[in-house]
Amino acid sequence: MIKYLDSLENVDDIHSIVDGILKLHQDLLILHQQNEQIQIENKKLLLNITQKENIIRENIQIKNEFEKRLIDNDQQLINLKKQIEEHIEQYQKLQKEFHLYKEDHQTKTSKRLFYN
Repeated sequence: MIKYLDSLENVDDIHSIVDGILKLHQDLLILHQQNEQIQIENKKLLLNITQKENIIRENIQIKNEFEKRLIDNDQQLINLKKQIEEHIEQYQKLQKEFHLYKEDHQTKTSKRLFYN
């Protein structure tokens, strides 16, 4: 009878070991499923990151283009200011010349009228 009890204890131990193995196998399957889910999420996140990086690159390129345009516009503005200043100087010079001419002409006309 003692051998029979020993056998029963061995069977219980074997059942306990098999239950443990089955539980570990079930846990392993759950971990594999979780790992697959994590991989799917990681792929989604990687795609999202890649898309955002592309958007950032595009925005940087647009920003650089706008900065270049701004610099070009600033240079054009500087050139236009110089041109305006030159035109103003030319106008003032012509105005002075005209004023001198007018005075000279009036003086000559007055002298003619005075001597005639």
